[in-house]
Amino acid sequence: MRKIYWLWLVCGFSCCTGKVATHNSAAAADSIVHTRTAAMAPKRDTNVTGANSPAPVIQQDMNIDYSGPPTLVYKMKADYHTLVPVMMNEEKTRIVSYPAPGDLTNNGHPATPVSLHGNYWLDNRGIGPQTVFLNITYQDYSALKQAPTLQEMMQLIKEKYPLLEIYSCGNRYQYKDLPDDLNKIIDAGNLKKFKRLL
Repeated sequence: MRKIYWLWLVCGFSCCTGKVATHNSAAAADSIVHTRTAAMAPKRDTNVTGANSPAPVIQQDMNIDYSGPPTLVYKMKADYHTLVPVMMNEEKTRIVSYPAPGDLTNNGHPATPVSLHGNYWLDNRGIGPQTVFLNITYQDYSALKQAPTLQEMMQLIKEKYPLLEIYSCGNRYQYKDLPDDLNKIIDAGNLKKFKRLL
C-alpha cells in the first residue's frame, strides 16, 4: 500500500511539472513574438512639427527652363537703378565691357530695371557678379555722342561692390506676366529655388 502511494505521488508531481514547463514555454514564445512584432512596427515621426507630419517640399523640384534670354533678378546695397551698369574684371581693376550710348534704350525708353517686391529688381540691360555702376544716368549716357573713355569710366564708378544677390530665374519667355510672376515667386519665398549667381 505504501509503494502504491509513493508511485502515485511521483506520477502526479511529474504531470504537474510538465504542465508548468509547457505553460512557461508558451509564455516565453508569446513574449518573443510580441518583442519581434514591436521591433518590426514602423516608428512614428516625432520631430518638432508633430508626429506623422508631412515631409517638407524639396526646393529643387521645380522644372526651370534656363535656355534662351535669362531672367535676372537682383538686390543692391543702395538704389542705383537709374545708373549705367558696366562690367569689370574679377579683380575690379579694369572695365572689360560697357554699352554704347544707343544700347540703353528699349522701344525708345531707357532700359532701366523694373522694381519688384522685397527691394529686388528685374534686369533689362545685362548684369553679373562683376557689374558696377557709373555715376551717370541712363538718360544722360544715352544723350552722349560717344561712350566715355575707359579712364573716364573708371573715375565715374559709383560703387565697386554694389550687388548683394543675383538670381537667374530661367528663360524670360516662360513667364506670362514677367513682373507679376516674379513678385508672386518673391512673396512666396521661392526665389531661392533658382540658380544663385551672387
